Amino acid sequence: MKPITDLHNKHKDKEIWLVGSDASLEDYPDDFLDGKLSITLHLAYMKFPNATYHYFNERDRFVFLKEKYPEIVNKTNIFGYPFYNRSKEVADEAIGKARDKSYYLDLKPYPPNGNPQAIFNDSGPNAMRAMVSDALKGQRMDYEVSTRALQKERCKTGRVEFVESSGWHGTHSYDA
Repeated sequence: MKPITDLHNKHKDKEIWLVGSDASLEDYPDDFLDGKLSITLHLAYMKFPNATYHYFNERDRFVFLKEKYPEIVNKTNIFGYPFYNRSKEVADEAIGKARDKSYYLDLKPYPPNGNPQAIFNDSGPNAMRAMVSDALKGQRMDYEVSTRALQKERCKTGRVEFVESSGWHGTHSYDA
């Protein structure tokens, strides 16, 4: 597997569609992402198997999809590595042949130190801010914006803009 940093600036100034799994995906035609630079998250693969990239950070979802859609091992995948709450050995076994065309990012535990209470004090939000900041710089992608529909991410030098169909919109600026 190659590090996710190999993708840094590869798609600079291009529109990227980020698609999470949700029942509202049924409202979109199966070919909606055709010809678009796109990333599916987890089970959104089932709706859009021809997306540019497919992201997984949980073993059970990838193993399920690999059994149902064996061709997934030949797609360009991005793995949170090792999978959430799994060892590198378990992740390697699950990823198998898919590693040849895949990228990885170092999956960091959240909440920090595995302590669910951390979300109620400063360490939880601070850790999430750091992960999002790093992800926006193209160093990690182990964040997911919660949505009920498609998310659109427009990447530009020093700025990432998020728009989702429910109307939520946010912008993050950073030093490129």
